[in-house]
Amino acid sequence: MKKILFMSILSIMLSLVGCNREKKYLKEHQVIYYGTFEFEKFEKNAKINKEKAYKLGLTFSNKNGFIMGNNLFFIIDNYYAFTNHYIPKMPAASTSGIWVNAETGEVKYVKKGIMLRPKYLPENYPE
Repeated sequence: MKKILFMSILSIMLSLVGCNREKKYLKEHQVIYYGTFEFEKFEKNAKINKEKAYKLGLTFSNKNGFIMGNNLFFIIDNYYAFTNHYIPKMPAASTSGIWVNAETGEVKYVKKGIMLRPKYLPENYPE
């Protein structure tokens, strides 16, 4: 019984810490979620679409020995953020991975990231 209580308290505390980190990250960065109207609008106006960004990221990963994730949940600060760290049961996706700038095509590897909750179904599509 004590073990279950301890695990419950620990889970609640970790959730609160994670939520605070996510809120802070969202205040410091512009995040656009995949599958939303904003994502489609962004991609329509960007010089580089998600398919081209994926190809650029794949070339970068092959040259530099990184593993290219094919999960795209976010655009962060004008970068398509491809990750291979996704936990479907939470659901949560990492912001670490290969990022491709939607305007310049610059590719970079972001080693440290946080877990964000992706949005699957857009709530704000125009009817």
